[in-house]
Amino acid sequence: MPSKAEKLLKKARQTTAGWMPNDLLTLYEGFGFKIREAGGSHKYVSHPKFPGLTATVPVHAKELGKKYVSNAVKNIDTAIEFESGNKNE
Repeated sequence: MPSKAEKLLKKARQTTAGWMPNDLLTLYEGFGFKIREAGGSHKYVSHPKFPGLTATVPVHAKELGKKYVSNAVKNIDTAIEFESGNKNE
């Protein structure tokens, strides 16, 4: 049975519209990314094993812009590739 993060990743691949900040943060966390306060109205997302994979997420947005979801899919796909040893950082 797919995890919640895997279900969210599938949803993100299907549509980038209608995403809430907490859903995106849950998606990132499910794939090993760490979340911290970035100050103000954003959270900073980074992968502990791959420091080049970073993003910010506006936490007070009613609905996220599509670019945030697209970027999350790209970052997660890259982390999965790095984890499987297919790419070197």
